[in-house]
Amino acid sequence: MSAIPEGARVSYCGDGGDGLVIDDKGKVLSAAGSGSHVMWSTGKRKGEITLTANVDLVATRTVAYEDDLDSGGLVSVAVRDTYDSGGEVALLNALNEEGHLATFAPIAEEALQMVASRIRQDPSIREVLAQLDDDEGSGFVALAASVLLRDAFGGE
Repeated sequence: MSAIPEGARVSYCGDGGDGLVIDDKGKVLSAAGSGSHVMWSTGKRKGEITLTANVDLVATRTVAYEDDLDSGGLVSVAVRDTYDSGGEVALLNALNEEGHLATFAPIAEEALQMVASRIRQDPSIREVLAQLDDDEGSGFVALAASVLLRDAFGGE
């Protein structure tokens, strides 16, 4: 079977392997020969990315991309319309639903590790950590870093 284009909406039509069932819906993030990396939007694998054989997928809607990368053809969200109708939150949610934020996880992990490292270096926190065992200290620092980032960026 030929490759399914990136950005295509697909439904699963395979034998139910890997926790997928018929009619689970997803979006092709990248083509990989006889398979496609799909971000699932429904079913047990919702939010996950799997490498799924193209014979187990049926395209339900495709996205036409421009050949010129400068045209912005990689984003399949109507950015202006989405922003105008719902602001920043709607745009971020739409980009997330389309799989455009899949690369954010490593960025967040890197930021969390940097904040945790800086917390560990604080003289008063070093005194606290000296009184805890390694697991307790790691847990404390992880919580402190998460809370700091959440509070700093207005998480709810």
